[in-house]
Amino acid sequence: MLLDHIGALLLPGLPWLRWVGRISFPLFCYCMAVGLCYTRNFPRYLGRMGIFALLSQPCWALALYPAAPWKNFWSSLNIFFTLFFTLLAAGGWRQRRWGWALAGVAALLVFPCDYHAWGVWLVLLFRFCQRHPAAGAAGYALSYLLTALVGRRPGEFFTFTVAGRAVGYEIFALAALPLLLFPARGGLKISKWGFYGFYPLHLLALGLLRLALKI
Repeated sequence: MLLDHIGALLLPGLPWLRWVGRISFPLFCYCMAVGLCYTRNFPRYLGRMGIFALLSQPCWALALYPAAPWKNFWSSLNIFFTLFFTLLAAGGWRQRRWGWALAGVAALLVFPCDYHAWGVWLVLLFRFCQRHPAAGAAGYALSYLLTALVGRRPGEFFTFTVAGRAVGYEIFALAALPLLLFPARGGLKISKWGFYGFYPLHLLALGLLRLALKI
């Protein structure tokens, strides 16, 4: 995530930083799938995500628009909003509260969220992988292969060319496939508070650095 944002905001001439960054969102969605498995209080989990979405938005706006963040404050929403609406949709699906699920998907499609409803698919896929790892891994790989290869044109944003064929940066998300080998219970555990704190702080640092360097 940090390398991805450095590539996007400070060093756009180094595409490999963006390549590495393609594993970030699958990692977030994996953590959310694990969180859904462990949580005993879904509304509190959802509320915590919403609070950090609001707290992170000023840092996100500063990182993207350091000269005048207030002018474009809501033009793009930070990843916590994507995760909040994704959690609402995936949690609603899991608990058979279809109104929640529809509201989450609708919000992802209507509001300026990164990845839109893609996260819902990934969270449900990671949940499916707990019982059917081979089928889940195949579904994950196929999803990203189709996204990276179908309908892409040379010179298009977020693509590179191999033998005259455009390949989307999404292809590098396949590096996250080993996540599917970890069971949700008793498997890989990542500190939620470490991520919650690091996300707004690193955006704040990048925004202040861009402001100081006038870039």
